[in-house]
Amino acid sequence: MSAIANLIKEKLIGTEPQEAERRLRWSFRLAASQILLGRLECELLLPESIDNSHQALSTATSLHTDNIPEYATSIGLPGNAYMFNDYFCFISDNHEVRFCIPYTVIQKAARTSKNGIASELRLYMFHGLTITLEYLRAPEAFLRFCELLRDALRAHKSEMPSTAEFAKSFYSDYICSDSKTPSKAAQTNFGFGEIHDYPTDAKASRERPKLRLWRDYFSQHGRNLTLVRLPVFSKLIRIGIPNKLRGELWELCSGSLYLRLENRNEYTHLLKVHSGQVSFSIEEIEKDLGRSLPEYPAYQSEEGISSLRNVLVAFSWKNPDVGYCQAMNIVAAALLIHCSEEQTFWLMHRLCESYVPGYYSKTMYGTLLDQKVFESLVRKLMPVLYAHFINSDIQLSIVSLPWFLSLFFSTMPLQHAFRILDSFFLEGPRVLFQIGLAILYLNEEEIFKVKEDAMFISILKRYFSTLDERPYHESLDKRASNITRFQELLVVAFKKFSNITHGVIEAERKKFSGTVMSSIESFAKRTQIRSLQNYQPLTKDELGIIYDRYLAAQTEPLSTPDDTSSTHMDFVCFCRFMAGLAEWANDLDEKSINTPASFMRRLFLRFDKSLVGSVSLQDVVSGIAELKVRDVMHTISYMFELYDSNGDSYLEKNDVLMVSEALLWITRYMGDEYLPAVSRFIQRCFHYADEASADGGDATNLVDITSSEDGDKRSIGANSAIRVSLPTFRMVILSVPELEQLFATGLADSIKLESLPPMITPSRGLRGLLDSLVNDTAKLTVAFRAHRPAQETVTTSSPSTSPSKLNSNSEKDDELGAAHENDKDLLQFDPF
Repeated sequence: MSAIANLIKEKLIGTEPQEAERRLRWSFRLAASQILLGRLECELLLPESIDNSHQALSTATSLHTDNIPEYATSIGLPGNAYMFNDYFCFISDNHEVRFCIPYTVIQKAARTSKNGIASELRLYMFHGLTITLEYLRAPEAFLRFCELLRDALRAHKSEMPSTAEFAKSFYSDYICSDSKTPSKAAQTNFGFGEIHDYPTDAKASRERPKLRLWRDYFSQHGRNLTLVRLPVFSKLIRIGIPNKLRGELWELCSGSLYLRLENRNEYTHLLKVHSGQVSFSIEEIEKDLGRSLPEYPAYQSEEGISSLRNVLVAFSWKNPDVGYCQAMNIVAAALLIHCSEEQTFWLMHRLCESYVPGYYSKTMYGTLLDQKVFESLVRKLMPVLYAHFINSDIQLSIVSLPWFLSLFFSTMPLQHAFRILDSFFLEGPRVLFQIGLAILYLNEEEIFKVKEDAMFISILKRYFSTLDERPYHESLDKRASNITRFQELLVVAFKKFSNITHGVIEAERKKFSGTVMSSIESFAKRTQIRSLQNYQPLTKDELGIIYDRYLAAQTEPLSTPDDTSSTHMDFVCFCRFMAGLAEWANDLDEKSINTPASFMRRLFLRFDKSLVGSVSLQDVVSGIAELKVRDVMHTISYMFELYDSNGDSYLEKNDVLMVSEALLWITRYMGDEYLPAVSRFIQRCFHYADEASADGGDATNLVDITSSEDGDKRSIGANSAIRVSLPTFRMVILSVPELEQLFATGLADSIKLESLPPMITPSRGLRGLLDSLVNDTAKLTVAFRAHRPAQETVTTSSPSTSPSKLNSNSEKDDELGAAHENDKDLLQFDPF
């Protein structure tokens, strides 16, 4: 077995990844399945002029270190190289330079020595790019790292041709090539904007100069799968991505590109496999399709609706725990304007998995958590404004919830929401908080005049409709006079609130997660208890105890392969649940669990009203309510029905013996007097079985049963077939004082409904239980739907009025021309 295979095996069976490794994967936007295999502290050799590339793109030269004689003009950028199971990565110590490249794009790796002091590792990749790493320490660690890399490259060699073909589907590959037209694959990645026009005006946003800057960057520093991110990369993102590059760069920044590379054809496979199938999620999707950015032309046609349906349906099958939630349709519809269906599918997956986890669950617990975090940040950074909200009883979440849930697509004109999304995929979820804080800051004076929620909504709605205006148009400073309200918003967000880092957001989320989850649990508990039926003679407090223990029973790891996140309990969970209520349900042996005739199995079948092999909370409550009835006749009938195997209202001989075993098992901790009592029960059942009349009447008087004189007159053989009716069964139980007491009160009293100890937190079943509360959480989205701006505030281009689009021929390398001197002034508007 190779070194890399051994290392992966060790990692898989080892302890859970540390928090540092999780953060490292986030830095490279890698999925949780990527395992860290090795690290090398080294230096990335860059041409000296690249060191200041964040000041001007034109000064940046190629990373082709082969062309630099003796590295006379090179500098070493300290950092760390990392090997994951499918990717080779590097990040500088200052976090300004990084790359994440699949092994399948590395055509050759060479190890060299330099002057007998330093060791160098050169990587030759697609697109003619060469990267050189220098190692200045003892060679042993370097050699081990290189051996690991060699094994990884060999393991991925067979995938290189398909990766090369995959890379040709990107628009960046086209603008750096001599081809006259983009490949068909690249054209499918342009989104609906190519057909129905992009919301962003190509001329006003200076698309052609931006494309020239990007073309130069791609030519020098790699593209798509081989791209090296220098400081200028982030600058180019923040000034606005050209329309046809937007989908590709979203994929690259978010890491969904790697998911699509690793899972090629999965999207189409999901649609094919589940074609024609229905689910609750699909029903909900159909309701919202017509309400997904209806102002955009693509969604006024069946083609657009069909594509949106495909993405949402495939996502619901891929992520059954999430399924579909309101507001997902708006985000997906926005992404489809710049992306293909498959790109949108993986972007949505990445969003829900890493960027905004929990936002689109049925309970929106992630959104609720971030609302708590946002309020906390407002309280800390704008205490006077926060005090105004409190004193005026204004709900901040009534405006901020739609912002976060729809990523601003429900409130801002599309072209501006796309700019925010550019930074969001680049920087992470902190951008949502920075933009939200900046909106409040810029409107603070007006908000202080607000006394009610409606006025608050109106002020911000008016603000969003004026984002294209130039508030300083009368300024003598030409640059200041050209700044729009939206540009001002970005500057305030990323300058004034630059201290809102990913680490700050993570810490705040951790701080409030317990409070939010507790609130949701309390809400879910109240809702579930209100919906319960058939719970007499239980009290509301006892229902609460059952609810808590029901969840707690599902918190512990299951011992069967059927362990799922379902809110129904299987038999193993049921046994665990009952063990918390009754002493006789503890210390179950193999016979008690695995024997179909055992009392626990019979009890489980009794609770399982729907005969589905599992029990719901309602089933459990109804079942416990039956057991808690303190009535001897009821309990006798209950036990009889439990063991009436064929449902003919008679107990056969085996049924009687199983009842006796159950009685001995239930009373094993209650005292020795029950052993002779059960013995008398068996004897009298056999003795009087034939005396039970078929019509259900009692053929024998109770006094006669207890008479030893009569009892000695009849004897039924052990091998004789008997039939015991309910009246006879009742008569026998009542003839044995110990059993009469057990059936009158003992069994009911053995079920003790006591609260859980404080340290036990019933959290496992929460997600599933909350996911069933779709109707309740719909209240949270009322504001989201009610306060969308009027359609006319969203600027979309119609075919008759739109600026001429950049067709495939006009955007070619030779027609774009070399970078103009005035192209560089675009970089001066970077809000950072």
